[in-house]
Amino acid sequence: EPVTLKLPSGKKMRARGQIDRIDQVGDEDAHTYEIWDYKTGGTSQFKQDDPFRQGRKIQNTLYMLMADQALKSSIDLNAKLLRFGYFFPSIKGKGERISWPKLELSEGITILDKLCELASNGAFPHSHDSNDCHFCDHTELSDAEIDGLQEKMGDESNESLAPIRELRT
Repeated sequence: EPVTLKLPSGKKMRARGQIDRIDQVGDEDAHTYEIWDYKTGGTSQFKQDDPFRQGRKIQNTLYMLMADQALKSSIDLNAKLLRFGYFFPSIKGKGERISWPKLELSEGITILDKLCELASNGAFPHSHDSNDCHFCDHTELSDAEIDGLQEKMGDESNESLAPIRELRT
């Protein structure tokens, strides 16, 4: 079932997802948990020192917020989430893990709020960074199209793109 998340702006959004694993860690009396998401590919799109990649990665924040609500409403009223991590069990992922303590992900809800503001403004900006989509089924953008995107992004009078400008600078 979807959960309703309250954003810093006061707006609300509904989200749902399937969390792969929630582990209770430490003593049972500690009420502490970690969230793990399994990834079938490699680690190249995930960086320890950049958990959000300028708003490109928000699963960590969404799952932390969703798990917090789910745990407290149905399993453990005193639940405390300590960590979110990705586990790469495949040959390509070499069994690596990338994780962050909850405190390092605290900025995520503000990023999520900015992305929701973009969508509510009807703005769905296209990325011209080829690293954003290795498996997309679309053609490359021409230099003129890239220039046009950059011009739109740089136009301060286009207020609907302000949230993405904040994230990508």
